[in-house]
Amino acid sequence: MSSTLADMTDPRGAPTIARGRRGLGRPLLGAAALLGAVLTVQMLTGAFDSERGLHSDEAAHLLNGVLLRDYLLEGYGQPPVDFAREYYRHYPKIAPFMWPPLFHTVLGIALLPGWSPMITAMVLLALCTTWIAWRLYRVVATFSSVPVALGSVSILLTMPAVIGLTTSVMIDIVVAAFALEAAFWLGRFADTGRTRDAVCFGITTACACMAKGNGLSAVLAPAVLLLVSGGFTLLRRPGLYVAGAIVVALAVPPLYVAFVLDATLGDFGRPTLLLIWDRWRLYSSFAWQQLGPLPGVFALVGVGTALARQPWLRKEAQAMALGLVAIVGGAIVFHLLNPHILSDQRYFTLALPPLLGLAGLGVTAVARAASGRVPWALRAAAVLLVAATQAASLPALRAQVPLGYRSMMTFLNERNALAGRRLLIVSNEQGEGAGVVEAAVLSLRPAPMILRGSKILASDDWMGRNFALRYQSEDALLTDLEAMHVDYVLLDGSGDARALGYWAQMLGLVTRRADRFETLRDRPADAVHGPLRPLVLYRLKFKAPGPPKHIELTGSSPFISGR
Repeated sequence: MSSTLADMTDPRGAPTIARGRRGLGRPLLGAAALLGAVLTVQMLTGAFDSERGLHSDEAAHLLNGVLLRDYLLEGYGQPPVDFAREYYRHYPKIAPFMWPPLFHTVLGIALLPGWSPMITAMVLLALCTTWIAWRLYRVVATFSSVPVALGSVSILLTMPAVIGLTTSVMIDIVVAAFALEAAFWLGRFADTGRTRDAVCFGITTACACMAKGNGLSAVLAPAVLLLVSGGFTLLRRPGLYVAGAIVVALAVPPLYVAFVLDATLGDFGRPTLLLIWDRWRLYSSFAWQQLGPLPGVFALVGVGTALARQPWLRKEAQAMALGLVAIVGGAIVFHLLNPHILSDQRYFTLALPPLLGLAGLGVTAVARAASGRVPWALRAAAVLLVAATQAASLPALRAQVPLGYRSMMTFLNERNALAGRRLLIVSNEQGEGAGVVEAAVLSLRPAPMILRGSKILASDDWMGRNFALRYQSEDALLTDLEAMHVDYVLLDGSGDARALGYWAQMLGLVTRRADRFETLRDRPADAVHGPLRPLVLYRLKFKAPGPPKHIELTGSSPFISGR
């Protein structure tokens, strides 16, 4: 079916979606194509085979889902806190309810049929990214043309942050999906005033909050919308209060639990002016780098166009644009003023899709200012050129090099030497998490007990303060390891691990007391990538007589969660 720009424009010249009844065939085909593109990127980057060590929280997000699956299959009827504590003794990288539980719950339920946790998590994230791309296309198409909408989606799918968060088990892309959906329904509600649209906004906003705390950005969006639009008549609409009630009922309980548990970590404080300024620089530079210079300029033009309320914009398109502005404004206010002291660029990912939508509006505004009517083919070529330039600036897509923990766990498991055994991992936080995950997903019975060097060999708080070695000498450490009946020590020789305060003590022990250790495997290799991290697996030759010494596990919450 052929179309021209005029076919997609109302009498006042505002691009619009072709109206009329359509079947589901074309939208489903488009969604399937987007999903195929996202899955292809995941395969090219080796996401399905990667170990969960790219971010410090990856292991916890994955294992929280595995924990729920195992509780439903094996522990249902037991007190859940007791089950979680026992689970932590074996796999000390869970953190239930430290984040609101929406993603972990969906993942845990999805794992019930027995599918691979790694693959299942990747597919769920791919679905979220596909949802963002599909919704972004629909939003941009309300005030721009098809090529601009397609270009916006192309830029989204080639953003380094989007690729990184779609190929690692992190929740930020999930929050971004719900935030963009909330922006869509807020725009619809601003246009129609219908309670049904407000209910959809309330549900998607509550889901954003139930995925992660910074989903509260969407809660602030209505206030931003009222301020920038002056449409205070919405305050007389019952839908706004229905939406608020939905958020309170669904999101406040899990957010409160997460807040209470988070407060024990020492990461809350008053945001000072210097901290706010540092955050502004952090998040604004992140958004600019991810969008690229030209889309970034178009996004600023789009914001100005939405706020100026141009007469050529239809009422529906104007409301949708202001919905995008509102969600971006809510994200800025929340991320500048929230009481968490630590900040990370990826937290602001939820603002990137709305900014891309506003960039699409900016393209339309510039085109109209330039000549009123830009030929369809020329507009398509310009947008695709921007997308191609963005894609060309990306580093080559390479498979994520495995760390080596899977190789080590497979080595032990194939020899029936892991189930029921105790293994101490001496590595940085990412290495510890990857090792714990690789042992947990084997679902061995009896379960092995994986010990983290950061908890056994030293003590500090979640922020890394008050660090102290637990053992004053190598002999004292050896005595305790044998008393705890530790079977293996897995020592990571990478640069990050060597920087740990207790790494040298462990290396000195296995070197000077070689008579008490047997080297089982040195520096695992991969058929494709060659040598991996410099991991060395040692077996302790002796155990103290009698039952193993009780291992005291400490943590910062009632669930004994680790960092």
